[in-house]
This record gives sequence, structure tokens and C-alpha cells, in this order.
Amino acid sequence: MIELYLIRHGTTTLPEHFIGETDVPLAATGTDEIQKLCRVIVDRMLSADRPLKAIYSSDLQRSIQSAHILAQLTGLEIQIVPRLRELAFGEWEGLTYEQIVERYPQEFSAWKHDFSRKHPPGGESMGSFRKRVMFALGGILARHENGDRIAVVAHGAVNRVILCHYLGLPLNRIFSLGQKHGAMNLIELHSGRAVVSLLNWQPF
Repeated sequence: MIELYLIRHGTTTLPEHFIGETDVPLAATGTDEIQKLCRVIVDRMLSADRPLKAIYSSDLQRSIQSAHILAQLTGLEIQIVPRLRELAFGEWEGLTYEQIVERYPQEFSAWKHDFSRKHPPGGESMGSFRKRVMFALGGILARHENGDRIAVVAHGAVNRVILCHYLGLPLNRIFSLGQKHGAMNLIELHSGRAVVSLLNWQPF
């Protein structure tokens, strides 16, 4: 069994905006969220005989900053995986929900009702997004063996795609899964099956 600690980065300086590929840093509250989470992971979930073997992060600074906190506590280097970056929102990047609804009412309504086939103007389709995320995760898992514990620090939609895959949910259910800032999911990957033992979990 491989244990996958799937973490969403902490709260950013633009928490109410669709930031996608926009590279914004953590807010002070986000740093605090991740520090609390990582301390619990290291103190209560890991052990000397089964430590964390690797930390992977997207190439966006909010994930790297979050991963750095875990790296400091474990002594591991962060391995950057660009394909783990967030869904690209195209023309919606940097806008709030209200701004998108006002400026793109038809496009947003169509996307909201069919995530699997529609995409933001100039943005990424959920199908291509899922392919790149699962390709990235497949490459990560190929580096590890039974008994390893690994952490992936990524984004809300990235984590949801991975969870949909292991829970057997269709893409149009992706946003029925909560993913709070600074939350963790624990996925136990057995041969031929997966068990999601923690979902959207926070210690605070």
C-alpha cells in the first residue's frame, strides 16, 4: 500500500477570486493553516519506521510555499511537477464569482451545468485538465513502491479530479467534493483498489 497525503494549499491573498494559473502567494492565514496541518501530519501520522518519502508540488507559489512548510518539518526536498498546477480559467482568471456571472452569464451557466464538456472562454476543458493531472500523478506513483508515504501539495480542482478518479465519480460531480484551503485527503492505494480514509480534513 502507498499512502498519498493529498493537500490543498493554504488560503491565498485572493481567496474570493478564480485564480487558476494566476500565481499568487499565501496569505498569513494560509501559512498558519498549513503550519497547523503539517505539524499534525508529522507528529501524529508519520512514524520513524514509515516516514514521508517524498513531497511533490505544483509550480505555483501558493503550493510551493505550502509544501515548503512540510519540507522544513521533514527535511525533504520539494519535487516540482508543473502538470499539477490548477485548472486554467482563461478570461475568468482574477475575477470573482460575481464578476464572472455579470460579464459571462451564458458561458458560466453552461459551464456550471456541464463541467465535463464546457470550459471557460480561453480556458482549459475539464477533460484535458483531468488527463494532465492523472498523467502527472501516474508519473509520481511510478517512482514509489509498497509501503511508501508521499505528499502531493496542489490545488482545489486538482485534488477533486484525483478524488473523483479514486471514488469512481464522473467529472460533472467534481464540485460536489469539498476542498477547503489547508485541508488534507488521505488515499490508501492498494493493489487494484483505493481507499479514501480522510476527505477534506483539517485539524483546526
